[in-house]
Amino acid sequence: MTQASRALDYLWSVAPGGATNSLIAQRLGIRSHQTVYVLTQQLLRQGLIRAEQDGRAWTFYALEALDTALANRSPSAALRAESNALGRLTPSAFDGLARQVMSNRYGVTLEPGS
Repeated sequence: MTQASRALDYLWSVAPGGATNSLIAQRLGIRSHQTVYVLTQQLLRQGLIRAEQDGRAWTFYALEALDTALANRSPSAALRAESNALGRLTPSAFDGLARQVMSNRYGVTLEPGS
């Protein structure tokens, strides 16, 4: 599992709440704040998370649209919703979304490749 996937999974686990880079680093055991900054910027560019700034602190959130889609629709509808929002679904986004949907359905945490 990549660190970006782990960060995204963590944000999904605290949704609808969010987390700062410092909290993400702490929870994932990543020593470098810069590494987490690069991860969150990558996820922002991919359209997989959103961010809000409060003073100097940034808080990152899993996308509410995906959360709503997962809660109220079938997995295929959720995938179509993200595809429409982003223009296309990246392989890593599909992997993360599929893992989240199946984890929720079966009540277990699925790791990549499982």
